[in-house]
Amino acid sequence: MEYFIGIDIGGGLVKAACRGKDEWHLFECIPLENSSVSELVQKMKNMILSKLHADDEQCHFYFTGIVPNEMKDTSFSEMSCLISGALSLNYANYDGILQIGNTQTIYIKLKNGKPVRTQRNDSCASGSGKYLNIIADVLGVSFEELNRMAETASDSSVQLSSTCAVFAESEAISLLHAGIEPNAVAYSAIMSLAERVCPLITFEKNSNSVLLCGGVAESHVFTECVQKLSGCSVIVADHPIYISAMGASIMGEAHRLKEGIR
Repeated sequence: MEYFIGIDIGGGLVKAACRGKDEWHLFECIPLENSSVSELVQKMKNMILSKLHADDEQCHFYFTGIVPNEMKDTSFSEMSCLISGALSLNYANYDGILQIGNTQTIYIKLKNGKPVRTQRNDSCASGSGKYLNIIADVLGVSFEELNRMAETASDSSVQLSSTCAVFAESEAISLLHAGIEPNAVAYSAIMSLAERVCPLITFEKNSNSVLLCGGVAESHVFTECVQKLSGCSVIVADHPIYISAMGASIMGEAHRLKEGIR
């Protein structure tokens, strides 16, 4: 059996996916720490070959995200992979795709299942998943724990007003020193991120439903905040952090079929 494997090299994690006969194979994420991207990709490849019990001739690798030059020939754009992966999920109709990545946020407006416009946040981390990681570090918790803390916050009126992630970190520390409960700071951070990204959605007219992708999509509190602020119905993608990797797999297989290589 041949495998078409998509590898998404993100700002914080390397993710991989390929289609099996009946379902997607999703592979453990590898953090981008203390190694070059090329080394991590090779580590991911070795892990995939082992788990699939396959050899190099059976596996075809395609890349997206932060792709090293030596892999450019077998890579696709982040936007194309995100769209291909999202549309493959066959959800009910939605008007746009919102992906919250570790370093950037993308909103793709759709019309009849086709992309018609793209919006990105600015370069500041306050509009990306990295913002929540910064606040989680201040609180000494993981992202998952941050979300659980926010779910039980007794005070939702606390605000992190800074539009810069660095200043927001200082502001969060000040709130804690002032006696504000950590759970309220966690909720405020998630609401603050939602406030940063929702203008990407509301800028577009007739956006009534949004497919949410990326690691932040796993936060129930964030989903609720986006629904509240945007007035849109929010659909959380299955396996939200793997959508672009799935798209790279789909596009890679289509490329080989088109070229008559298979």
